[in-house]
Amino acid sequence: MNHEIFVDLHLHTTFSDGVLNPKDLVNLCYKNGLKYISITDHDCIDGIQESIDVSKSIGKIDVIPGIELSTQNEMHILGYYIDYEDLGLKKILANFQDDRIIRTKETINLLSQLGIDIDWNVVKSFAGEGAIGRPHIAKAMIAGGFVKSFKDAFDIYLGKSGLAYVGKVRMTPKEAIELIHSLGGVSVLAHPTFCMPGTDDSSIKIFEKTLIELKSYGLKGLEVYYKNYSADQISMLKRLALSNGLICAGGSDFHGNGEPDEVLPGLVGPPMRDFSLLRN
Repeated sequence: MNHEIFVDLHLHTTFSDGVLNPKDLVNLCYKNGLKYISITDHDCIDGIQESIDVSKSIGKIDVIPGIELSTQNEMHILGYYIDYEDLGLKKILANFQDDRIIRTKETINLLSQLGIDIDWNVVKSFAGEGAIGRPHIAKAMIAGGFVKSFKDAFDIYLGKSGLAYVGKVRMTPKEAIELIHSLGGVSVLAHPTFCMPGTDDSSIKIFEKTLIELKSYGLKGLEVYYKNYSADQISMLKRLALSNGLICAGGSDFHGNGEPDEVLPGLVGPPMRDFSLLRN
């Protein structure tokens, strides 16, 4: 990456599936030279206020209220500058949490049929105060010795093609984008390569049609700078973003799980000129 990194717009705390609490995460980001960050917990806004309070006590780092909404077909929509105190949003997210609990229990049952017995209470303990989900199942699987890593857990069992995948997310990408905009926010498609069938020309054309459709719903940006994307991937996504009038966003998607592909905050993010477009 040939620009200085002052922005990270994709971070997770203990309120979803991150390891660090808001205070420790904001302090890590400040220590690593970041000036603008967004807390984007999965379907959860509970860590935002604490993060903002910590940033104000530091005085040299700004926290943007954010969220990562799970939608159908494994598509995740990031929302920035949302009104996180909106009562309607809180009601929607409460329903999300109920839905996550149902899907988590169904996944545990499927795993049991495959000879992988993990306890609901163990999964729940990994979630703590946060929104429960597949990463907590993965942690329980690792703790029980059934898999060695998050990658194995998702590739074999929990991912879209996994043996124990339960994909009953209610919200559509259109609904997520419209919700973010109703909260005064800016919507961005997260880790776009996850939505692509491949990286060949025909796959890119198929994905661009999806992108055009999402833009028709009001999508404003694309996560071009992400985690361990290669220079070629960044170049391809940047071209798609610019040709479709979308802002180039990005971040580390930091969880603190210590996975081999983990990237620390401060090592990946959009240039300030792109962040200025999003902020404005």
